[in-house]
Amino acid sequence: VIGNKDVELNAGDLTVAVHGPDNYAHVDASVYSGEVDAAAFGEEHGGLFRSFHREGAGPYRLHAHVGAGQLTLE
Repeated sequence: VIGNKDVELNAGDLTVAVHGPDNYAHVDASVYSGEVDAAAFGEEHGGLFRSFHREGAGPYRLHAHVGAGQLTLE
């Protein structure tokens, strides 16, 4: 899916295809417990209450959150 994305998962592994990081004006990704692996944006964080935010010039917004598990943005 190309466009705005707003996805959340209570527990488990969530993988989101971003189709190019320059397509996003606002990105926020977080986990309460686990890992954020956002290689597409050059970010990787693990542990408790991990997150990252990014502002860009693209037309789309991306919000992704996992309660417990792994969040992958590729």
